[in-house]
Amino acid sequence: MRYLFYTIVPLLVLLAALSLACIVGYFICAWHRRFYIFDNNKQIGTAILVLSIFPAMVYLKSQKRAGVSTKIGFFKQLLQGFGLGFITLMPVFIVLYMLRIN
Repeated sequence: MRYLFYTIVPLLVLLAALSLACIVGYFICAWHRRFYIFDNNKQIGTAILVLSIFPAMVYLKSQKRAGVSTKIGFFKQLLQGFGLGFITLMPVFIVLYMLRIN
C-alpha cells in the first residue's frame, strides 16, 4: 500500500499545482486584461511546483544540501550526462546532415 502511495503522490501534487495555477491565473486575467491566461498558468504553475519542493524536503527529512556532491562525483555525473546527451543527439545530427538541413 505504501508503494502505491509513493507512486501516486507526485501526480496528485502536480494536479493540485496545476489546478491552483489555473484558478489563480483566471482571477489575474479577469482582474487585469493585459495578461494572457496561458502565460500566467505556465508561470504560476512552475512557481508552485518549485515551492512544493520545500514541504517535500521537510516531510522526507532530506538534507538542505540536496543535489550537492563531491568534486569527483560531480565530474563523474558531468561526463555521464555529456556522454548520454552526445549519444542521444548524434542520430539527430546524422539525419540532419544526410538531409542537408542546416
